[in-house]
Amino acid sequence: MAKKKAVDSSAEATAQEAEATTGKLTQREAVEKALAAGMDTPAEGVPYVKGQFNITLSNQAFSTIKSKIKNGGKPAKRTPRAATAPAAARSTAVSAPAGGLSLHIDAIKTLVETLGVNEVVSIARLFAK
Repeated sequence: MAKKKAVDSSAEATAQEAEATTGKLTQREAVEKALAAGMDTPAEGVPYVKGQFNITLSNQAFSTIKSKIKNGGKPAKRTPRAATAPAAARSTAVSAPAGGLSLHIDAIKTLVETLGVNEVVSIARLFAK
């Protein structure tokens, strides 16, 4: 037990000395010191920061600050998206089927034979603009 208290008090003394010499440490500075001490993972670094500097960090916060330190504060690079062509405007014109115009003519011819010329013309006028 006595050894444990001695270790705890020396850690507190180190934390107090660090605070006294540099003022209050920021989370970033604490993480930088943890990284310098070889505490690279959040599992190692978070308890180190808490024990040495009495700063509470989550694993995510430690990891985020660590990545900002390693990247020099630059935001993460994003991969650019492939350029997409704008959607084509809908056309009101009837597109020719695979057989071409001849299939349309055959369809009209069948309608004329079935309904008569006047009826087909009146239907066509309904759709005229």
